[in-house]
Order: sequence, then structure tokens, then C-alpha cells
Amino acid sequence: MPMPRLAVEDSEEYKRLSFEIKILQQLKAYYESGKNFYDFELKDGVQLRDVIAFMADFGFPRSSSAPNIPQTIKKIEEMIEERQDKLSSMRFSEIKSRALDSLLIIPSWNRLLKRKFNGFYLNKPVIDLKRDTIVMLTAGTAQVADFYGDPLAIITGPGIFYTEFSIEPRKYLTNVREINMVVMPKEHFDRLISAPSIVQGNIDATVNELMCMMPFHIIETPYSVQALTRGVVSRNVFHPNKPALDALWRTCKDPTSYHPSRRFSVLSAHPHFYNRLLLSHPRGSQGGSEDISYHFASAGIAAILDNADRLVAEIMSEEQQNELLKKFVKVKEEYASFGHELLMSWAP
Repeated sequence: MPMPRLAVEDSEEYKRLSFEIKILQQLKAYYESGKNFYDFELKDGVQLRDVIAFMADFGFPRSSSAPNIPQTIKKIEEMIEERQDKLSSMRFSEIKSRALDSLLIIPSWNRLLKRKFNGFYLNKPVIDLKRDTIVMLTAGTAQVADFYGDPLAIITGPGIFYTEFSIEPRKYLTNVREINMVVMPKEHFDRLISAPSIVQGNIDATVNELMCMMPFHIIETPYSVQALTRGVVSRNVFHPNKPALDALWRTCKDPTSYHPSRRFSVLSAHPHFYNRLLLSHPRGSQGGSEDISYHFASAGIAAILDNADRLVAEIMSEEQQNELLKKFVKVKEEYASFGHELLMSWAP
């Protein structure tokens, strides 16, 4: 699958550098062929006049048998790499300027909490909890304090809490709960980010036994790092959590999801709201009409409560809340229009 296009790719500078790479690649092939200049067949839309002008500008010899051809080929390779780095930097700058920052996957909420809680669904006990996964498009992380001054960590962004479970033997159900904030004591967050890594080497992503935090700009890292990261992330994170990633995509495509009027849906490990899903008010499936399933507890969590605003008000101002709600919409829109395709093109 080809990479999705960025706006910067339509700029004159980007087009110029891309075309120069094509010319350089043709020149490299020419010098390696040993053919006569006018017998060499050009490709990729490169014209003879373009090559002649470029050779004159940079002092390249006309003959493929001229002295020091190995040094000439090395110079061409360096020029190609230099231009590719510039293109990468231009793509990187555009991606970093977006609200869409990173993809967070926490494969098991209960494992993070160091407890096993199957929960209930529609007032029936869950007999087997196969998945309790958080997938989130992070808008940011922060360390805050609650009303009592206790340190907390928050992760914000449009996301889902995805569960797969059974309330009858050998019959499994799935449930998707829309969330846009995860709140936990600071020690939980420290445990989350310091868990043993499953990736060797220095990469711009956190991939460990408890979580994966992958920046969307990682596609612009050197290929050798990409190859390592893609293999490990795909094998250990993407493939096992493909159903949850697909559920996030469906949720983001829903025009009613993450609407600011619904305010906050908080998955909480706060000591006063431990293992609770906190809502600003009961959710509706269409246009705010009440969805009674939100009155019931869900698999993997202890209860669903309608007091998210109480906790959120303790850790951020009303102005900060409103800005965050607007940002959630922007992140969702960028993922729907660009980020999902980018992710699918990157994942093997």
C-alpha cells in the first residue's frame, strides 16, 4: 500500500528535490552501465535535456568511462541521500505540526492494575475475559494533582476500551466503550512506561510488556530502524490487537463520536474511582438519545458512573477542558482523513 500524500508533497521545493533524485538515480545507472551517453535509455519521465543541464550544473563527466567513475558514483549516492533526508525532514515537519501525535495501545488494563477483575455485563457475571485493551490516539500526557494533592498521570485523546469476554461457556462477545481520558496514580504510569522493553536499540517509540506508544512520525526514521520497529510492533502489538484497532477505526468514522457536547469519558484508576469508567452523562447512540447499556457495568471494569466532570474539574480548568475537547475532534478528523491510512501503509 503506498504512503498517503502530504500537503508538502505538492510544494515546488519538494517536487524539485524529488525530480533531482530521479536524475541522480539515472546518472548512477548510466555510469555503472559503461554505455555510450546517447545509447543509454532514460526512465521515470527524465528527459535528456534535464540530464545534460544537471551534469553541467554539478560538473559530472559526459563519458561513463571517464577517470574516477567510482568517486563520481559515490558522490551521486551522497547527493541522493542528502535530498532524501531533506524530503524526510519536510514530511516530518508536516506530520509533527498536526494534532495527531501518537498511537497508544495498552493490551491489558487489568495487567496494568495488577489485578484480575472479570466484571459484569448486562447484570451477568463475566466468566472469561479474553481482552481488555485500550487503544488511544493520544492528544497528550500530563502529571497533575487531585483535590487532595495526590499526584496523578493523565493520558488524553480519542480512544476506546475494547473487551472480548464470555458470559456463557464458549460464547464470546465484544464490547467497545468510547473513552477520551485515562487517569491513574503516578506510580501506575511509572510502571507503565518503565516495563521491560521488547525492542532492542534506540528507537523513537516505547514498546514494552505493558504498552506501545508509537509516534506517527516514526515512518520518517532511517529504514534500518523502521524495519526493526515495524517487525517487533507488528508481531507483538498490531497483529494481536487488530480487532481493537479496527474497532477504533470504526468509532472514528462515526460522525457522532467524541462530540464536545458529550464531554469526558474517563477510564480511571484514581483511588477514589478505582477501575471505573466515568462519564459526564449517560451516552446515547444517536444524537444524544439515551443508551441504557451505559447504566450497566462492563467487562473488565468494576462500575460505570456519571461523574466524570467532578474528577476532571479537580485536575484542569474549564478553559483547559474546552480546548482539550476541541483537540479531540481535530485528532479524530486527522486520523480519519490521514492517520489511519498512514498507519496501515506503515504496518507490514
